Amino acid sequence: MAWINRPTRGLDKAVAPIVAPNNLHNLEAMIRQRAAEVLDSLPRIETFDWVEKVSIELTTMMLATLFVFPWKDKHLLTYWSDISITDINAPGALVTSDEERLGVQRKMRRYFATL
Repeated sequence: MAWINRPTRGLDKAVAPIVAPNNLHNLEAMIRQRAAEVLDSLPRIETFDWVEKVSIELTTMMLATLFVFPWKDKHLLTYWSDISITDINAPGALVTSDEERLGVQRKMRRYFATL
């Protein structure tokens, strides 16, 4: 079963320092502050979408921080991820053809190439 891990070994080595305990410890205060800000901003006494307002928001914020991604564009991380898994035949799909998805992915590659 060792072959299962081989394709990701390079990625693991690239990501490991970012999520190492010492690095996360150094970010602890900022992570707590951002989590508190997101939670404090939630509507009171009304229904809201937890996934959209908390899960996605916090995950996007943390990924942008960990990968030193431009804060003003952090929403692109979620958008690109959603595009990658979108069923082009689903109602309300973000993209409606493979060509459109490839176009978005090309823009994403250009963006990363400029970083």
